[in-house]
Amino acid sequence: MITMHRLIIEAWQCKRHGLKECSDFITEVINTLKTHEIGRLQFNITNKIPGAKPGITINVVFLESHLALHTWPEENSFVDLEISSCKEFPVEKLHKGFQLFFNPSRILVKEI
Repeated sequence: MITMHRLIIEAWQCKRHGLKECSDFITEVINTLKTHEIGRLQFNITNKIPGAKPGITINVVFLESHLALHTWPEENSFVDLEISSCKEFPVEKLHKGFQLFFNPSRILVKEI
């Protein structure tokens, strides 16, 4: 029987980063997970609000499951990271890395 491990991090008023920086951060997350990346889709989402920065979406499929990162700069720089895996992973290390990278004023961590 497969046991799934899920981590959801929601954070508000985060430091804003571009697509390259977020992609590099996700690469660090993948290395921390010690998983096998199969494919990655990443986008700068075009923003309809004049003068606003675009949001970022990065989806990664790995052999052991998947990961998704979304940013909403127009919503108080909200960031959502969701990781699902059939392998256990170091939640505290990922949580600390997220905090260092995004420096949120408020963070909610859910481990399922």
